[in-house]
Amino acid sequence: MAPEAHCNPHGLFRHRTRFLLLVLVTACLCINWANILTFNFTVICMKPAHGEANFTNAGPNHSIYSGSVMNVEFTPNQKSLIMGVVAAGALVANLPIVTLINWYGPRYVFTVVGFLGAISTALIPMAMRQGFYYFLAARVMQGIAFAGDMATFGSFMNYWVYYKQSGLFTATLCTYVQLAPIFTNPISGMLCDSPFGWPGVYYFHAFVSILLFTTFFFFYRNDPNVHPFVGEVERGKISRGKNAASVEAQKDIPYKHILKSTAAWAVFIGGIGNFLAINLIYQFAPTYLNKVQGYEVVKTGFFAALPPLMQALMKETCGFVNDRIKFISETAKTRVFNSIAFCTFSLFIVILSFIPIGYGSLSLTLMSIATCFLGFNIGGFYKSGSLCSGPYAPFVLGQVSTAMTATMLIVPVIVNFITPHNTYEEWRLAFWIMPLLIVLCNIFYACFGAGEPCYWAQEEFWRQRGEKRKARELSRASSTNTLHTVGRTSLSRLSQVFPHLHNIQSNNNTVNTIITSNHNSVGSPA
Repeated sequence: MAPEAHCNPHGLFRHRTRFLLLVLVTACLCINWANILTFNFTVICMKPAHGEANFTNAGPNHSIYSGSVMNVEFTPNQKSLIMGVVAAGALVANLPIVTLINWYGPRYVFTVVGFLGAISTALIPMAMRQGFYYFLAARVMQGIAFAGDMATFGSFMNYWVYYKQSGLFTATLCTYVQLAPIFTNPISGMLCDSPFGWPGVYYFHAFVSILLFTTFFFFYRNDPNVHPFVGEVERGKISRGKNAASVEAQKDIPYKHILKSTAAWAVFIGGIGNFLAINLIYQFAPTYLNKVQGYEVVKTGFFAALPPLMQALMKETCGFVNDRIKFISETAKTRVFNSIAFCTFSLFIVILSFIPIGYGSLSLTLMSIATCFLGFNIGGFYKSGSLCSGPYAPFVLGQVSTAMTATMLIVPVIVNFITPHNTYEEWRLAFWIMPLLIVLCNIFYACFGAGEPCYWAQEEFWRQRGEKRKARELSRASSTNTLHTVGRTSLSRLSQVFPHLHNIQSNNNTVNTIITSNHNSVGSPA
């Protein structure tokens, strides 16, 4: 325990430090996602004037400007690639970053990737001026930065949450997905319509990122026991139901057991279904409202923020209610909440497909209702990921991030393929296909989702696993010492029988090295 923890037994914030960190972590998760969403809005306000070339011809020596702002037009294939490389970057970086956060905690690792996201976002306007592939490189870095989100989510839940408030904390952390477009869309609309133009959107987001991650670095601690603002009362609450040995368990993740677990796969498939819906609304709502319903850019920014706002409010409500439902099991609760979220969303999106052009307000209302009901997912696969995985929650919830990034790659490909000309008929088809995929994901989750710890997440399992690991290490050390002893004894006997080999005895260190090398070549026990 750190000495500073004794300075104030009540804590500087009167037992509420964990709530301040909840707000800070949610804001950092939010800005990482918002940095990625910037393109989805700026793409509708950087279109060149009629008759100008598109970005296919633009490069270091051929940029298109309106005043001091470069304007470009992207082909559908370019749009898919721009969104897809973010997912590719996140997918490649996911396992290394999850592993680093498991070992070293989020304070340093998440700060580093947060600054990477800020820098790459700030570089995007310059990268566009240099050429398309420079722009793609900046988007890849945004994806790498985003890979730290869900692992940080899982680590914070594992270390900082009082068990009676797990639903509330899960609900609040999950709202980062909704808060990002609520923040980005209106701000982007105003900046696009200002003298700063669309480049101002990227500079503003980069500035906010630097501010938030600097605060995160100085205020966050990986363990509440060493936080100077956490008092004895709050520390006692947080520690209830936790075992210090579980910290060591995180460093030896049972990958094989998790990959064979249907409950873990249900969390991943639930994440796929959820983020098919999320990416459909958050990436393409501005496009649909502007291109099909004819909303102006600024108006689109404000109205496109309504669906995620409704969902954020629903998530907080559902998180509060979920913690207080006691008459059914946790497994049943997660399956019911997940089914309400996915099936209701799909129903309203199908209804939206029949709304004709010219009924933009009605379309927005249906979109908002659908997204609002998606907020029930907080009691579904999200909560299941935390409950079923125990000390391995950072890894399992990190794969929710994999699901999110995979759908960032999949959804643009599907939607851009179906809607190359943004016609009413094309969008109707998109609003049929996407709900079908979401319902299929829910069927899988409803069959295999769990609300109780899996066998590989229970204390007995990871304690035995830890004991076996220590036994292997002791056996390895004992075997090495035995070989050294046998080697020294053999040399002594040889020197007695063959005196002229006395020099071998004096060169004992060299022989010991040879013995050690031979032992290593045999290999350690599995």
